[in-house]
Amino acid sequence: FVDDMPQPRLQVSIFDLVNAVNAVIKRVELRGGDTEIYDDEWTIADKIATIRQRMAERESWKFTEFFSDAASKNEVVATFLAMLELIRLRHIEIMQSEHFGEIEIARGQAHGTAPVMVADNYAGGGESDAPVDKD
Repeated sequence: FVDDMPQPRLQVSIFDLVNAVNAVIKRVELRGGDTEIYDDEWTIADKIATIRQRMAERESWKFTEFFSDAASKNEVVATFLAMLELIRLRHIEIMQSEHFGEIEIARGQAHGTAPVMVADNYAGGGESDAPVDKD
């Protein structure tokens, strides 16, 4: 019976997350992600909406799947900061099935609740709060 039980999920530290995002940035650099100039600017608010939309589609994702289409380091950083904010607000949670294993992202306790409020200064504006949820 013990073998049939799922393995307990391990807590992921901020150091694990930073190492994972650094690995993603290195992959983007190897692809030549910063050799072109992009018109698009990624805001944390936009990335929060994108992550929430993806989490509505599936219950869990691999950490690296959120960065598979990243075109530049700036986009990786915006996605990572959005992810940290959603973790803080408990809209998503992170875990590993084994030490040094793939980091997984799952729906958090607050998933599907009220829209996330992000300060406009995340998006380059003033200091008021603006709803992010674009559903």
